[in-house]
Amino acid sequence: MHPRFFSLIAFLILATVFLPSLKALDNGSIPVSARPQWTQPVTCDPAATIDPSLVDYGYYYLLVDQQIHVEQKQDYRHYAFRVINNAGLTDASQIELSWEPSYEQFTLHSLSVWRNGTKHEWTNRIRWKEIQKEESLDILQYKETRTMLLVLEDIRVNDVVEYEFSITGTNPIFGDMTAGSFHHGYNYPMDTVHFRLLVDPRRPLSIKQHVRELPVSKVTTADGLHEYVWHEKNSPEVKAEERTPPWFWTYPWIEYSQWQSWEEVREWGTKLFALSASGDAATGLAELSERIAKDRGTGQGREERLIDLLRFVQNDIRYFGIEIGINSHKPRKPLEVAASRFGDCKDKALLFSELARLDGWDVVATLVHSDAGRSINDRLPSPYAFNHVIVKLTDQNGYRYWYDPTISHQGGDLRSTHVPHYGWVLSLGERPYAEGSLEYMLDELPGTIETHETFTGTGPDGSGTLEVTTVYSGKEANAMRWRLASTGRATMEKLYLDFYQRLFPGTEKTADVRSTDDPGKNVIEVYESYSIPQLWKKSTDEKTETLYVYPHTFSTYMDAFDKLPAERKFPLFLEKPYTVTHRVTIVSPLPLLVGNESHRTDNPWYALSYDAKKEDRTVTIQWEYRNLAETIAPEVFADFRKTVKKDNEDWAGYTATTGTVYDRTGGVAWPSIPFWAFILSNIAIAFSAYFMGAEFGKK
Repeated sequence: MHPRFFSLIAFLILATVFLPSLKALDNGSIPVSARPQWTQPVTCDPAATIDPSLVDYGYYYLLVDQQIHVEQKQDYRHYAFRVINNAGLTDASQIELSWEPSYEQFTLHSLSVWRNGTKHEWTNRIRWKEIQKEESLDILQYKETRTMLLVLEDIRVNDVVEYEFSITGTNPIFGDMTAGSFHHGYNYPMDTVHFRLLVDPRRPLSIKQHVRELPVSKVTTADGLHEYVWHEKNSPEVKAEERTPPWFWTYPWIEYSQWQSWEEVREWGTKLFALSASGDAATGLAELSERIAKDRGTGQGREERLIDLLRFVQNDIRYFGIEIGINSHKPRKPLEVAASRFGDCKDKALLFSELARLDGWDVVATLVHSDAGRSINDRLPSPYAFNHVIVKLTDQNGYRYWYDPTISHQGGDLRSTHVPHYGWVLSLGERPYAEGSLEYMLDELPGTIETHETFTGTGPDGSGTLEVTTVYSGKEANAMRWRLASTGRATMEKLYLDFYQRLFPGTEKTADVRSTDDPGKNVIEVYESYSIPQLWKKSTDEKTETLYVYPHTFSTYMDAFDKLPAERKFPLFLEKPYTVTHRVTIVSPLPLLVGNESHRTDNPWYALSYDAKKEDRTVTIQWEYRNLAETIAPEVFADFRKTVKKDNEDWAGYTATTGTVYDRTGGVAWPSIPFWAFILSNIAIAFSAYFMGAEFGKK
C-alpha cells in the first residue's frame, strides 16, 4: 500500500479529533510576525515550471531558501511549491512544521498562494492547531516535539503555495558551539536554491561541501559579521539508485562546524559520559552486579560475569528514550535506568560501562553512526556526525572489543559477541585510543546459516517426506533468536509450511517446528518435518520422474540483481558478511539417472561452489555461498550482474531424474516467492526493530 495512503488516513484521524476545535484566531487569521530584519529577501518565480513527468506525489518545489544567523540562534526557512494535479492537493493543503519546545520557538512569517500569476495573502484562510504528534514513538523515543498543523482552504491545481517561518533557539547541550548543514538536490530540477550563513568572525568556523559544490560568496556585513551565500538557479536533479550503501552520499550537502578537531568533540562527549559512580551510587551498582551474577549463575569467572552484565543491560533494560532538551545527548543516571528498567542507547551504554568498570574492566562509551559511519572521516568534526552510542572494552593485553548494549537476544562470549561494523567511531574517556583521532572498527564477525533438506521418496505414487535442519551461528543466530522470541511458534510454523506448500501443493507438517539454543556458542538449530503427497513429478510420457531443488537459503540474493538496471552511477551494496551452506539429500525409491558434478565460481565479488554426488539411490547436492565484497563499484556492475545471472541460471538449481533420461537443469521452475523473501516479508517490521540503533541526537 502506498505510504501516501497512510498519510491520508493519519490526517483524516487527526482531523476527526481536532477539526471541531480548529477555530482560527482574529477573525480567521493565524498570528504571524514580520520576517527577521537580518534576512535577505529571495524572490519566488511562480511562472517557473519543470517537466511534470519527473514529479511524484503531484507537486514539486520551486524554491528552497534557508538562512541561519548563528549569533541570534535563528534558522529562517522560505519555501514555494506548485500543485500539478489532484493527487498533490492533499499534501499541498496540509503543512506541518515542527520544533523542540524545550529550547526552540516557532514563528510563522507569511503564507501566500499564487493563482493565475497573482499573489494572494492566505493567512486568513488557514485552519490551524499546535499539536504534539510524537512521531518519534515509532522508534521508541519520546521528545515532546511540537508541530504546527496548517490546513489550507481552497487550494487548487496549478496554485503555487509560498510560506516562510523561523525557529529560534539551539540545544543547550552544545553550549556556545555551533554546527549545522544545508541540503540540496531533489529527484527533479529546482528553480532556485539559496543558502545563507551569518557568523561572528571570532568563531573559527570550517565549511565543507559534499558530492557537488555550489558557487559561494563570502563578504563582511556592515555590522562586522561574515556572510556566506550559496545560490543556484536551475538546480539539477539527483536520481537515487536502489541498494546504494547507507554510508554513500547520493545527495549534495554543505556542512559547517565550529569544532576544529575530533579531540574537541571527544572532550565534549567525555563530560557527558564520565564514569564517576561513588558513594551510595557505587554501592547500589555493586549490589545490582551481585544480584545479576546470582540470578544468572552462568559462572564465577571474570569474563562470564562481564557477559552476564552485558546480557542484563541488553535484555532486561528495554529500549525507550526520553529525548527532551539536553537529554537528547546526556544520559540518565545509571541507577535510575536500572530502577526504571528502560533506557536508550546512551543510557544503556553508561549503565553497562559503570557496571563493568566497578568489576575492574577498562571500558569507555563510544560515539558511532548506525548507518553512515564509513563516511564520518570525510566530515567536519562535530557531535552531529554521530547518532548512536556503544561501548569499547580494552583487555589487559591491549585488545579492543566492542559491545552494543541496545542489541537484545545476543549469544557468544567475550570475544565472539557480535557488533555491527559501524565504521569510524570516536571513543570517549580520558585515555583515547589515538589522541584526537577517530578509530576504524574491524570488520564484523560473519554469521553463518547451514540448511540441510532431506527429501525421501516413499512410494510408487510419487509421495515423500521432507526433513529440514537449519543451523544458525554468530550474528545469524542472534537474528534467529530474536525472531523466535518475537514470533509465536504457530505463526512461524505457518510461514514455513506456506513456503513449502507453494513448492509442493498439499504439503503438511508431520511434527511441530522445534529449536535448540546454545547461547554460549551462539548456535541455534531449527527442525522441520513434512509429508508431501506429490514429491516426484512424472514426465509427459510417464517414463521419467523428476524432483527440482534449489538453494533457497541464499538464492534470493542472486535472483535480485537481474532486476536492477544494467547501468549504475553509484556503488551497489551487496550485504554485510554473509556465509551460507545449503545441502540437499534426495533418497529415491527408484534408480537415479544422474551423475557427479562440481563447479567453482572465481570472481572478486563472491564465492559460489556446487557439488553433486550420487551413491546408489541417493544424491547429495551442496551449495556454498560467501560474500567477498561488500560493495560493487558502478563501473564493474554490468560484469558482476552478468556473472551472477549466469551462475544463477547454470548452477542455482538441480533436477534429479529417475527412469531412462538424464537431465540436470538449473535455474528453472522457481517458486513465486523465494524462501527468505517470503519469511522476512511477513515479519519485516519486527525484524527491523532488532537492528534498530538509538537515534543519538538525531533531529
